[in-house]
Amino acid sequence: MAVIFYQELFAVAEDVTTLACLGRIAFLIWTLSSIAAIMDKKPSAAALDLSRCLAYVTFDVITRLWGPPAVLLPHLLMNVMLGLYLTSAVIQGVNLLAPFLKNKTIKLE
Repeated sequence: MAVIFYQELFAVAEDVTTLACLGRIAFLIWTLSSIAAIMDKKPSAAALDLSRCLAYVTFDVITRLWGPPAVLLPHLLMNVMLGLYLTSAVIQGVNLLAPFLKNKTIKLE
């Protein structure tokens, strides 16, 4: 993630606006807060990480539809990152729903 921030902030510095820079910093803080919540085993950790992953996936899909990415990374690496965020979103979504589905049993007759 640090490599991506470095490339976006310094390799294409003339295209980075203040709002885009603040958005990246906010996402980095959101990521660190999510990691801390997971490590502390807080009840809100799954929801926090799920929302972070879904925000990244949504932003990535919108920017891919809007035009070429500003990131100078290969498309394969960007696709791997998208896959990792989607996988993490599914895992955290299952973790979030597990308490609600734990006591539900289906009887087949």
